[in-house]
Amino acid sequence: MAHSHFNCGIKGARVAGKILLGICAAVVFALIFGFAVMYLWNWLMPGLFGLGVITYFQAFGLVVLAKILFGSFGHGHRYDRGEYKLKMKLHGKGEKGSDDAVPEEIRGNREEFESFWEKEGRNSFEEYMKRINGKD
Repeated sequence: MAHSHFNCGIKGARVAGKILLGICAAVVFALIFGFAVMYLWNWLMPGLFGLGVITYFQAFGLVVLAKILFGSFGHGHRYDRGEYKLKMKLHGKGEKGSDDAVPEEIRGNREEFESFWEKEGRNSFEEYMKRINGKD
């Protein structure tokens, strides 16, 4: 029994360490990013547009404002939900057993299936929806 409690303690310490490391990394990144924005602003904006120089906290505020106004940064691919789920299934990154839901002939030809879906899948689906809704 004592051995299993010891293992739980080690796992808990590892998780806590990873969380602490993540928080520290986020703080360091925010500091560096704030300084980068401040230096770029102070280098470019006064000379180009005649604007004043800014402090670190003003630069950090600009970053927060941009995040609020323009949303999240770093979301490169914008799939609709169906396409995203299909891609995850094809690459085996879905839920447990999700690969079972993909037929073997598709799993064996993933690249061809993805190429087909990108070229013809959406149009075929739209035509199918028109047929079943009686909109020819």
